[in-house]
Amino acid sequence: MHGKLGLLIASLASFIATTPAGCVPDVTLRSTATETDDAAAGGSGPNRSSTPAGRDAGGRIDASGGSASGGAPAGGASAGGVPSSGGTSPHDASSEGGKTSNGHDSSAGADAGHADATPDSDARSPGSTCEGGLDVCSPSVCRPATYGGDYLRQSATSTVLADVGVFGVQNILSGASSDGNVIMEQRWCGGDGSTWLYDGDLATRKYTGTDITSELSDIGIGEGHRYLAPDGLTIVATRLDGPGFTARRRASRSSTSFSAADASAFTNVNDWVASSNADVAYPTISFDGLALYFTWATPGNVRWPTYEVRRARLDLPFERPSAPVLDGSDYTQVSAAPDPWTIFIQRGWGVAVLVRPWPGAAFEQLELIPNLIRAVPVEASCGIVLANASPGGCMWEEVFVVSAQRGDAGPDH
Repeated sequence: MHGKLGLLIASLASFIATTPAGCVPDVTLRSTATETDDAAAGGSGPNRSSTPAGRDAGGRIDASGGSASGGAPAGGASAGGVPSSGGTSPHDASSEGGKTSNGHDSSAGADAGHADATPDSDARSPGSTCEGGLDVCSPSVCRPATYGGDYLRQSATSTVLADVGVFGVQNILSGASSDGNVIMEQRWCGGDGSTWLYDGDLATRKYTGTDITSELSDIGIGEGHRYLAPDGLTIVATRLDGPGFTARRRASRSSTSFSAADASAFTNVNDWVASSNADVAYPTISFDGLALYFTWATPGNVRWPTYEVRRARLDLPFERPSAPVLDGSDYTQVSAAPDPWTIFIQRGWGVAVLVRPWPGAAFEQLELIPNLIRAVPVEASCGIVLANASPGGCMWEEVFVVSAQRGDAGPDH
C-alpha cells in the first residue's frame, strides 16, 4: 500500500503549466503607521475546510478532474509598504506521464468585475485579436508562457526552496518580495502555527529563516490573515483590536524587529468593515502599493467576493470599498497584483491570471496554472513564480519555483 502511494506521489510531483510572464519591477512600499484566525486545528471563516474538486480524500490531485471529499487543503506612508498617517470550480487539466498541462480559457472571467473607467487609447473592442486570444487587449506586462516546476522535496528534479519551510507540514506561502529575496511562510496544518521570515537570494536559492511569531503577536495569524507586501518590509494583517486591517513594518531587510501596528492606511476600509458586520481576510497589496485587494464575507454567505480599493499616492489611505470586482462564485483569494491590470487569484484547485484593459474594467482570464494554491510572480521579467503545491494533503504543501520556458532558449532561470 505504501509502495503504491509513493509511486502515486512521485508521479504527480512534476508539472508543466501555462501562464503569463513578464511583470513589473519592485516598487518599495512604505508603512508608518480584526479578527482572530481560526485555530490551527480547524474552525469556520475564510480558511478552506474541505477538499476542492480534483483531489481525493487524502488531498492528492485527481488528474481526471473528478470531485472528491475529505481532507482539508489547508499615515505617513501606509501598508504595502503601507504608509498613510495623515490621511471553486475545478480547473480543466489533462495528465500524462506524471505531468499536467492546462488549456487556454479566455471566457471564464470576461464578465467578472465592473467597468467604470475610461479605456486606454490602445484598448481594443471585443472581437479584436489580442495576445492570448483575449477579447479586450490589456497593457498587462504578463503574457502567455509555459512554466515548469517540481513540488516534491525528495525528487531529484525538485524545485522546492529547500531552505524555506520544513518537510511534512503545511508551509503556507504568505507573500514574497517582488524580487523573490524575501519570503514569509506560516507552518499551519500539521505544524506549530509559527510564522517565519526568510531573507536570502533567489538566484542562488539560499535563504536564512527567523521565527517572528512572538514579534507579531498583536495581529491576525493563520491562512488569509497576514501577508508580506512586495517591498519585503511590511506585513499587512487582520486586526485583533477591531475590525479590518493593520500593518507592521521593519526598517530594513537586515532587521527582524517591526514597528508598532499602524492602521492609518486602512481608515476608510476599516470604517466600512465595521459598518457592514463583515469578515475580511486575504489582504494583498499591489506591487506599486496603490491597490489593496481583500475578500469579504458575511454570516451565512458561502461566497467570498473580492474587493479592490485604490489610492492616488502612498501617503494617502485607501478609498472606501464600493462594489466588488469579483463576486466570489468562481475566483476567490488574490495572491499577487504585479501591475494595475493584472492579478493572480485562486480558481478551484489552480491559480488564474486575470487581466483588464484599464483599472476599473472587468477582469478577463488570461491563463490558468493548474495544481497551484498560491502564486507570486517575482523578478522584473516575471520569469519566475513562487507558489504552493502539494502531492497530497495540506500538510505536504511546499514553497517551490516554477520557471518560464520561452521558445528554444530553455528556462529563464
